[in-house]
Amino acid sequence: MLIRNVVLAAACLGLPAAAPAEVLLTPNVGVTFSGDTGQPFTIDDDTVLSWGAGLAFLGDGPLGFEIDFAHNPDFFGEGDEALLVPENNLTTLMGNLILGGRFGGGSRLYVSAGAGIMKWDVGDAGELFDVGETDFGGNAGGGLILGLGDRLAIRGDIRYYRNFGGDDDEIDDLIDFDFGELSYWRGYAGLGIRF
Repeated sequence: MLIRNVVLAAACLGLPAAAPAEVLLTPNVGVTFSGDTGQPFTIDDDTVLSWGAGLAFLGDGPLGFEIDFAHNPDFFGEGDEALLVPENNLTTLMGNLILGGRFGGGSRLYVSAGAGIMKWDVGDAGELFDVGETDFGGNAGGGLILGLGDRLAIRGDIRYYRNFGGDDDEIDDLIDFDFGELSYWRGYAGLGIRF
């Protein structure tokens, strides 16, 4: 019994220590680009400022989970470019699985994919019409988390978003909007806090 315990203790001493699980909260700022809605008011080849936050639960192993929130004001254009829709935005809330690997100092490379909701709102200056919809959508991408000590990390991420289409309602049919084609890329960076 004593010999077995000594052998087990010696074997455990030879194993690398498991990296602790962590929670990473990352407020972020980024841009959306290469957007496509198939609509005449879409401003192609333009970047749009976005902001959001991610709350990632990263385990000891390669798997993790994340809740990702992003808000894109003026997603369909702004100023003179958006005469038809001066007030507009797109907001997403996604649940993602994360698959990644650690390397020195608490840093990680990862890929991420998941699904959730995409809510867009479009209104005109005279409040003659206000169209909005919440669709089911998905996203996939990857990124890098660079550890800065025990409590901070810099996170950079790029991912592709696409909605899966919603039920057409009467107002959509009337003004011939088809938001089943909504897709775009988003890149962001932020300073994360580890818990």
